Amino acid sequence: MSIKDDKRSIFTTIGAYTSYMQGIKLPEPQDAFTSINSTKNDITAFLMDVIKSIVGTDGLKETIGKLFTDLIDTVEPQIKEGLRNQFTQFNAGDAIPAGFTNGVRVKAAQIDINGTLKSSGNPSVDDLLRDNSVTSFNTRAYDAIINAGTDVIYNNLIVNYDAVTDEFIFKPNPAVAAQNATVGAWMGNYIDDAVIINKKEFLTQVMNSVYGTITANQNKTVEQIYQELQVVKLLEKLIDGDDSLELTQEDFDELLQKAKALADGVIYYDMGCGLVGATLSLDAFTDFINQVSGMTDSNTAANAAEATIDESMEANPEVAATNKETIRDGFFQRLIKAFQLALSQLVSTSPQIRALQAIMGKVQNGVVDFTKAVDDLKKWKVYIKCMINEIIKIVVKYIFDLAVSYLIAWLQPIIKKFAQEKIIQYLGVLKSLIPLKL
Repeated sequence: MSIKDDKRSIFTTIGAYTSYMQGIKLPEPQDAFTSINSTKNDITAFLMDVIKSIVGTDGLKETIGKLFTDLIDTVEPQIKEGLRNQFTQFNAGDAIPAGFTNGVRVKAAQIDINGTLKSSGNPSVDDLLRDNSVTSFNTRAYDAIINAGTDVIYNNLIVNYDAVTDEFIFKPNPAVAAQNATVGAWMGNYIDDAVIINKKEFLTQVMNSVYGTITANQNKTVEQIYQELQVVKLLEKLIDGDDSLELTQEDFDELLQKAKALADGVIYYDMGCGLVGATLSLDAFTDFINQVSGMTDSNTAANAAEATIDESMEANPEVAATNKETIRDGFFQRLIKAFQLALSQLVSTSPQIRALQAIMGKVQNGVVDFTKAVDDLKKWKVYIKCMINEIIKIVVKYIFDLAVSYLIAWLQPIIKKFAQEKIIQYLGVLKSLIPLKL
């Protein structure tokens, strides 16, 4: 059997047992789940369809709640292990070279490809992009920008900003030189001590990927957004198993339309027979992030995420009410994909990772080989593929375990009912074979 047939068989079996429990006739098999016919190697989409076939859209909602609380609160050690493996290179035992000690200079725009470290002019937006309650690479790099020419320390790294050339300058921190004498020691210690996931910033990125609220309030041009979306699209292709790192004309056309919509802070829900625009206000967006970033209860987080649907559809209440389930289904699937994408961006194109790539390039090859972000993805293709594979493994395993738990809970009453029917059947047979009246 082909993979397509195997997938179809799973959904047909689930449908058969569901019909058995509900006492209804099994409908003709249909490829209603998009993952059956998808040509993409999208395991996450398949698992989402499995969960949906068992418990419906509420299962996707519960999954989001758990991703936003349980997984994101516990996943950082696994990501750090992957980063250590990728940044431990052949020269790990070499002494820190002069090229790093004297300072690695990199254009700010090549480190901060999405404008995370820039002031938007809106304090609410800036607070979501850079959580000042936590010391992280982003907050320290921003401190370096607003205190140009001053050394800012972040663990074993010194960050300086040259306002004249618009460059960051990265050096090892001499105060902890003894513990960071070799390239491998410095890189390992940096990763161990760094904040990789700031929940507030991460959720901002996830929700902005869906609603575009932050992008719309950063005063970016359509062209800037268009360039950023090209990087995102290439990462999405890598997640789907396409490592060609090439965009088609159809991709460019689609991204340009999306850039225009995001510049206006508009997203579109697929109604199945057309699209309807939706907008989540900055106030509603901020309220959601501030609430959920401090939550540990998955149900509350899931409800908060769902509430943003109604808030984004306030201008179209009748459409929202009429197509509620279609909108919910598409929203949660999009949100789960956005979660996986945001983790992938975190380890491939975030300012912190771009800085480490620049340092590694200087340490290994004596140069910082950064140009356009889309071209840099090709230069760092092996690293990015490996890290995205790590992210996919983490997310897929988590969702797989959830799907199994739903499957077990779903099968228990089926098995019980089946066993009861068989017991009654066999008792009847036994009684028919015994001439005595019992």
